[in-house]
Amino acid sequence: MDLHLDRPRIGRSPSIVILLTLAIVFSAQTQAAVGRTVLATVLNGRNQPIVDVEVDDFVVRESGQPREIVSAHIADYPIVVLVDNSATAEPDLEAIRGAAARFITRIGDRPVAVETFGGTPVTVASFADDRPTVLERVRGIGPQPAGAIPALAQAMANAAALIRGVDATFSSVVVISASPGNALKSAPTEFLAATLDSHAIVHVVEHRPGNGAQASGDLQALAAQTRGQFTSIYSSASFQVALDHLADQMTSEIMIDYIVPGNAPPKEDVTVGVKLPGARVVGMGVR
Repeated sequence: MDLHLDRPRIGRSPSIVILLTLAIVFSAQTQAAVGRTVLATVLNGRNQPIVDVEVDDFVVRESGQPREIVSAHIADYPIVVLVDNSATAEPDLEAIRGAAARFITRIGDRPVAVETFGGTPVTVASFADDRPTVLERVRGIGPQPAGAIPALAQAMANAAALIRGVDATFSSVVVISASPGNALKSAPTEFLAATLDSHAIVHVVEHRPGNGAQASGDLQALAAQTRGQFTSIYSSASFQVALDHLADQMTSEIMIDYIVPGNAPPKEDVTVGVKLPGARVVGMGVR
């Protein structure tokens, strides 16, 4: 027996076919899984970082609902290093270059870009450059005269543009400054907005000479707002110490990827636990 399609019946009821198709598409969209990532550090009972962890060591819940974890790995998000090569920083520049190069060698295999902010901001190295090229260019940074606009604010906006270009879940901007004071004061609003819109974590290491100069209040507030850290130092030699500490922190961060149903509400009330005895998790954000 031959089977024939009854084409006239379909032709008489196009609305039924359309509605059925829309229902199937809508159902697929609402049920599709969505990926999210937690950035966290695991600490033992002595507040020392633990990096030897696996997927099964973690528990993630959103509003009390358990989520399926698909991976956990050492953080490898991109970093933009902003180097102060202003006239004020010239006495510190050799120490800054050395500390910046050492920092870059210690933060693992990840994209790194470098921007200067002494005069007119310059992108010394981009994310596309390999590590030897980045290090060579850092070591070749020379002093620049002051520019016509707040150079640090422009450099931070440039860093935000570099970060947007790689579409990273997490990212960081590391400011190495020897020019304390209101570094972002009078800067155009759009420069600061670009930094915040990039969602980058901003860390600052700032040399405060013994002349009573105040710390950069704007920079300190920006670091706090983005969950970064602000470190004041009082000698050129401390650039390396402070950046070594930051590198150790960054190389102990874990990125935990998990999935949620496509119809789940926006991420809120996210908790992360670890099953290792005596250990705890310090979260730094969910994206």
